[in-house]
Amino acid sequence: MGRTTFRSLCVSCHGPEAKGDGPVAKHLSPPPSDLTQISARNKGTFPAEKVHNMIDAREPVAGHGTKDMPVWGDALRQLDNVQSEEDVQKRSPS
Repeated sequence: MGRTTFRSLCVSCHGPEAKGDGPVAKHLSPPPSDLTQISARNKGTFPAEKVHNMIDAREPVAGHGTKDMPVWGDALRQLDNVQSEEDVQKRSPS
């Protein structure tokens, strides 16, 4: 589910390799984050709970502004967004 969910919900903004270069990224301000750098931006540790909270909108993200990033909370709660987090974590090596 993780990779499939990422492809269907996240790729258009974050890109297929999660580098923030999806097909609509150039139209967004601020641009989508490079998800492959999450661990690097957090001193080499992947902040799984923080990522989880950002995905389902429990933690606001300044770059998400007025819903530039769709809030996937309801949809992902019905699935298992832990798998999505694991997919993002694999793309952001420690």
